[in-house]
Amino acid sequence: MEWKNFRLNSIRNIVNDAYAIVSQNKKKLTAAVFPYPEMADHMVRQRWDKWTIDEVYPMIYHGFYNEELNWIGYATKQGVDDVQDNMIINTGLYLPDFNSADELKQAIILAKENGAQGVAFYEGPGLTEDFKKVIIEAKQELN
Repeated sequence: MEWKNFRLNSIRNIVNDAYAIVSQNKKKLTAAVFPYPEMADHMVRQRWDKWTIDEVYPMIYHGFYNEELNWIGYATKQGVDDVQDNMIINTGLYLPDFNSADELKQAIILAKENGAQGVAFYEGPGLTEDFKKVIIEAKQELN
């Protein structure tokens, strides 16, 4: 337990120190983090809901965790509830996890309906023309 707390506090302190420097220079601090604070705590000792940071991009890669599509909404909501408006959450989606453009559209909707301010897409080579079309349409519909 002592090691875990040392690790959690060390990471938090590094992020908070970086935030102070970045803020002084009128920039924003962001981080790609594991899916939601409780899960990130257990997996990699990232309790990101305790950090002072502008935005996070939780990597809510449902395929990595053998989860169904609806887990994207669940994980997004967990993070949103944990941060309580202290930072912006943009759900990170891993494009190779999606079998169709329709699935990607559902994922974007789930993220937005569960409180994500935006959505980030990982794995550039996985960005097909169909996926691009869905992303553009979703941006117009959901903004």
